Amino acid sequence: MAGVLVLAFNLRAAITSLPPLFPELSSSMHLSSAALAALAATPVPGFGVFSPVSLRRCRADTGKSVLLVALVLLAVGLLVRAALPGWLLFPAPCSPPPPSR
Repeated sequence: MAGVLVLAFNLRAAITSLPPLFPELSSSMHLSSAALAALAATPVPGFGVFSPVSLRRCRADTGKSVLLVALVLLAVGLLVRAALPGWLLFPAPCSPPPPSR
């Protein structure tokens, strides 16, 4: 149970940490309102796509190992996104960010 709670807190921070930065992102990276909306909506389809996969993995393996893998993947994703924010802001290939002035 403690592992599930720790994972839930980590997922919440990963999802809710970006929207407060939207005004700064919009001005510094010249993102449109549609781009910001797409960025805010990205986690929802991700949950929809990976929920059936994780359910099958939990049935085939132990729940603890699936939670551990999910937590490690989440940590790696957050670290990579923090290291390369202009390139990995969206989870798909995109053009490089505009040069800073």
